[in-house]
Amino acid sequence: MCLQWRFPDNGNGMEYGLETGDIDIFKKDPIGSLAREICQNSIDANRGIHPTRIEFSTFDVARNDIPGIDELSEQIEACYQYRKDDKKEGAAIQAIHSMINLPIIPCLRISDFNTTGLIGVSTFERGVPFYNLTKTSGTSFKGAGSGGSKGIGKAAAFVASGTRTVFYSTYTQREEKGYIGISKLRSVPIDADGYKMSVAEGYYGCKEDSFPCVDCELCLDPNFTRAYGDYGTDLYLIGFGHRVNWKSDLMFKLLDSFMVAFVKGLLEVTVDNITLSKDTIKKIIYDTTSFPGKDASSLKSIMAQYELLTSVDNVTHIEKIVKGYGPINVLVKSYSQGESHRATGTCDIIRYPYMKITSHGVGRLIPYSAMCIIENGDLNEALRRMENAEHTAWSWERLEGEEAQSNAKSTLSRLKNLISRAINEALKTEVGDKTDIAGAGAYLPSVEDSEPLDGEELGGDSKEFTHIGKIRQNQADHKRVELENDKDDKMDRSVTTPVSGDDSGNDAEVSNPEGDPGSTGVHVGGGTSVDAGHPTNTNNTGIDESSPKKGYTRKLLGGIRSRNMYDKSRKKFLLTFVSNCNEANCDIVIKEIGESSDTYEVDIISAEINGESCTIKDGVIKGISLETGKKYTVSYTVSKGRRFATGVEFYANR
Repeated sequence: MCLQWRFPDNGNGMEYGLETGDIDIFKKDPIGSLAREICQNSIDANRGIHPTRIEFSTFDVARNDIPGIDELSEQIEACYQYRKDDKKEGAAIQAIHSMINLPIIPCLRISDFNTTGLIGVSTFERGVPFYNLTKTSGTSFKGAGSGGSKGIGKAAAFVASGTRTVFYSTYTQREEKGYIGISKLRSVPIDADGYKMSVAEGYYGCKEDSFPCVDCELCLDPNFTRAYGDYGTDLYLIGFGHRVNWKSDLMFKLLDSFMVAFVKGLLEVTVDNITLSKDTIKKIIYDTTSFPGKDASSLKSIMAQYELLTSVDNVTHIEKIVKGYGPINVLVKSYSQGESHRATGTCDIIRYPYMKITSHGVGRLIPYSAMCIIENGDLNEALRRMENAEHTAWSWERLEGEEAQSNAKSTLSRLKNLISRAINEALKTEVGDKTDIAGAGAYLPSVEDSEPLDGEELGGDSKEFTHIGKIRQNQADHKRVELENDKDDKMDRSVTTPVSGDDSGNDAEVSNPEGDPGSTGVHVGGGTSVDAGHPTNTNNTGIDESSPKKGYTRKLLGGIRSRNMYDKSRKKFLLTFVSNCNEANCDIVIKEIGESSDTYEVDIISAEINGESCTIKDGVIKGISLETGKKYTVSYTVSKGRRFATGVEFYANR
């Protein structure tokens, strides 16, 4: 059997560089991309008997033990001589050239077990797993239950290889054995005149056909062999540079991406001498030394996922039906204010094969973490078709045809709304069980009003109202409020409190009218713009020219819970609140919140409170009488039609 590396000429076709599109996609996070691509492929190939088991193991190999090393080195040398001084490719080609010429080359072996192996290695027919993995790009033959969809995820292994060279060896459940080598380099001249160029991708295989070597496995790792009946696939990455913290980065990405698979006992991964499994991950997750370089914010995601799947306390399971597709399962865990630092305030969306794809931001008002699990089925397949190559986002624009795009857009909108609805239900239950504070139900993520859920119409006038302001308890900068108010200054001193400094921790983001996840509440209308005006000075004091009369003291009131809404049908804004005090003469000041939490005056031109007209002076609602426990609804209009985020301040004139 004649085995050789072959880089044939391209027939005067395209010259390809080193950084092709499929390679470039995964360069930002080579270790994380490798983890996700390997695991989803191995889970897809599970035999259905035991959990998928994967090993990532480093080893060293003598240069001369690499199959076809002389031919491979010759091709890399040609690449080096051709483009070593190129500003774009030069550094990468020099690194490959240096690695392949080391006497001892570091390598990484990735092996999976309890899988089918790469079926078709002995026949090399089109449309079967071995051919699809080694001979196709930009196409996929995977079925609806499979994780990948673009057919270019295989490039992740080449990005992680220091020589862009990978050997695939497999032992299948059909008792097939075989292997092939692939090197993704660049085109180089192959004749004296320089007209003929080689292809960028070369194969190590049988004769000129580059068929795989069959009836045997490749064993490059001296410490590894497969037993009889131990079916699976081995990848050998030639030239694996020992990046700083690569093991912990790999384990973090595995846990963040496949937590559901681990907890369900469907996946076990060993990274050198560390094993991640259903029984071991808890200790690893909560060991602060497991992930050097990761801050508390980064670790919050994997901790929240684990707690959602394993905790009994404060975790609510809700099933929602996506019309036309079937159920989704939403898990929501609420946290006390003392534990709010552990809450993510988002919902991680996981689809079969239990891989995290993205997160849906639905606000962070009551501290919570959430997870949506989509099982294998029609919805999983629909989302897979909309997925990017990195498996990190869905977009309806990826589909062809106006009808397909319209349906996909509706499906994504409906999915997000159902997730928001489930989180609302779970947190309302928690609010109902734990507190009877007036207005507590307002501290919940919003649902897009423009999209009916499951074909139902939102009842009553609810579609006409849009949340606009930060729902807040007016206890911002509470110590400062007390300090200023205790001075008992006369009316020549005013206190303005910044909206952003709420010690209660209850300020939160609310969806805007279009429902963009995680955005600050905004509405149509506005006061002085950030560009055109000047922020209110939150530290300076000055003369209050709007005082009813001299001798009065103006005090900032704290503890009043309020929320702002926009009434689309009446084209007015609504402020609702419940008073916590008795005051005979109060002012209500609406403030615009800038990008840096600066506040700006809003010019109110007319207002009614509980149906009665109010006095407006210099854009401020004046002369309001408040009673403890009474609910007030203020309807007001502003001078300019512009979108802005709002805060509210209440002052008593005594």
